Amino acid sequence: MRSGVHERLIAPSLFDRVQEVKSGKAGPKVTRHDHTYRGLFRCGYCVGPMVPELQSGHIYYRCPKKGCPTKTVREEAVVAAIEACLLKTQLSLPNMEKFDALIEDWISTDEAQELENAWQIRRANLQDRIDRLTDALVDRLIDRETFADRRERLTLDEEALDRERANWDKRAQKAAEMRTLIEIAKDLVSSHRLADSAQKRQLVEMTTSKRQVFGKNVCLEPSNWLDEVKNTLGVSFGDPGRNRHRRGPDIR
Repeated sequence: MRSGVHERLIAPSLFDRVQEVKSGKAGPKVTRHDHTYRGLFRCGYCVGPMVPELQSGHIYYRCPKKGCPTKTVREEAVVAAIEACLLKTQLSLPNMEKFDALIEDWISTDEAQELENAWQIRRANLQDRIDRLTDALVDRLIDRETFADRRERLTLDEEALDRERANWDKRAQKAAEMRTLIEIAKDLVSSHRLADSAQKRQLVEMTTSKRQVFGKNVCLEPSNWLDEVKNTLGVSFGDPGRNRHRRGPDIR
């Protein structure tokens, strides 16, 4: 790994998709023939794709396999199931506030200063070793081959320290990425309702999984797109809705 290159906390593809949804640049506008949820749902019985069709002013999603128990389902039912799933994923205001506080603690100045002080000591010790090695070569206490071998190992140590420092310097950027994810998670239902067709599709793809239709029943599961942030901050959340009997967030 080159100097300064670090492991991304948030997958670049996920972060880019979130930014596109937020900015309204989720992709090209769909045409009237390219239905919003085309290709996103499959029949739960035969696993075939649900094909959208416009009939009598309504869009229906149909399983084309003959004899399959799943026939057709109106897009209104699909939308209702999507929003019910999004409601399970979006964050309540208390959870948002606690998430923000945890992110702030994660990038706290005190911790950053401690890391910086420790890094400076290690860097000074390494520089001292480099200086003593150079002096040994100048004083002819070691030959050039020995010097080159030891200097190469010290160079690797330098690069490792530089990578470590780069990761700390990127902490604020990582926190901003996490806040972007949290921001879009605070009101997924409204985001879906206000989005155009391309943005709706992008949002559903990003936040849901196992999109299936069994007869007239539309079934989706929330995806784990926020797990990276939750795991990084050591956060465990229950279901976030307010008007149902649920446990509150468990923050340790």
